[in-house]
Amino acid sequence: MKNIKAFIAAFVLFFLTAAGIHMTAHGGLPEYTIRLGTWIEPSKFMCTDGLAQLLRSENAVAIFGSSELRHGQNTEFGVNSVFKDSDMDPVCIGQAGYQSLTHAITAGALGEVLSEKKAVIIVSPQWFKDGGVKKSAFGASFSEDAFLTFLKNDKIGRETKRYVTERARELASDNCALLEKIETDIKLYGGEDQKESLGRWREFLVKERTDTGLFLKSVVSNRARKEERRQREIDWNTLYKQAKENGKKIADNNEYGMLDAVYEKEYRDLIEKGGVKKPAYCVDSKEFEDLECFLRVCGDNGIDVLVV
Repeated sequence: MKNIKAFIAAFVLFFLTAAGIHMTAHGGLPEYTIRLGTWIEPSKFMCTDGLAQLLRSENAVAIFGSSELRHGQNTEFGVNSVFKDSDMDPVCIGQAGYQSLTHAITAGALGEVLSEKKAVIIVSPQWFKDGGVKKSAFGASFSEDAFLTFLKNDKIGRETKRYVTERARELASDNCALLEKIETDIKLYGGEDQKESLGRWREFLVKERTDTGLFLKSVVSNRARKEERRQREIDWNTLYKQAKENGKKIADNNEYGMLDAVYEKEYRDLIEKGGVKKPAYCVDSKEFEDLECFLRVCGDNGIDVLVV
């Protein structure tokens, strides 16, 4: 009898704790700060509600990219330093492995909040290899929250949705668990015979996980702490001068403009022997179609996008 009572008490305590976390997380997703906006964190990228909250800032600009978003963080040239206290609120979306298709899904999921806003996608030459994004990279960056919300967006054309769902199936073909998620989500929201009642329940469970994950991570990392803002002008001329000086220090021992450390490790001996390093990029990479898809999604949702 005592064991039964203890079990019931533990279950009630667990239920009340879970309910409290749910209500706090759902109603307490953090509002914009520069530390949150430029935070390179998967739990942020996976959470559509959290990204939408950040992008509701009046001066918010979504910046889609990959590993370059992390480079320079916490230096005077990092996005979190350059735009601190400025009239632009950057929201970085992506890290290594994030490419055009993942960003197309995220942009479609955020279509309502991004409509009539400006966005940037920083395109890396390394994306444009044979086959485009790797299956493992797509799987690691896949957000079911964003995928479900993307499928629900009626502004996105049918052909564009079909392209995304087929590419998602293709890239998940070696990952049974991921493929099952994608197939289930398409049945609920992406087909002719949609099952929205079941879809709403699945969406609730997915958002419960992503919202709570972002809330807890932002609290633990102290990213949600409010900061006093002091408006200032960005001195681009001084930054450019400093960047040139710093660049000379780390890329002045070769004629190719490479980082000296990279040149010494990977290229010097090869070049001195008259060899060449063949790039793996190709003009018929699937990435071009994925990038075109991203641009179509932006166009369907009225997002003014700059490709860098």
